[in-house]
Amino acid sequence: MYQGHTFAASNRADLLFGIELKNPDGSFVDFTGASITVALRLTTYTTPTLTGTTTDGHVTVTGPGTAAVHFTRSEMTTFPAGELDIGITVMLSDGNTYQLFAGQLPVVDGVVAA
Repeated sequence: MYQGHTFAASNRADLLFGIELKNPDGSFVDFTGASITVALRLTTYTTPTLTGTTTDGHVTVTGPGTAAVHFTRSEMTTFPAGELDIGITVMLSDGNTYQLFAGQLPVVDGVVAA
């Protein structure tokens, strides 16, 4: 599991990023039948404010061991500037769930209203 701070995001733009996961031997993890979840929350909350998964279209498996995450601008405008907690888990087809990342996502005020 990785932990720490990610790149900064704007609360006036789509949040787009990729996930890549490899086995210890360097081969890509098989995401066939996997369920990937990304959750965002204000640091003062205990439950996620925004959650995206492979079943709701926020997370798309793009190839062996790779996935793309997309939250829309309208979803991101719900967050004020500041720090968000972010967590990413994957449940593989064998039923095991792994925490890929837990940390903070800095959000800047993107200023533009439209």
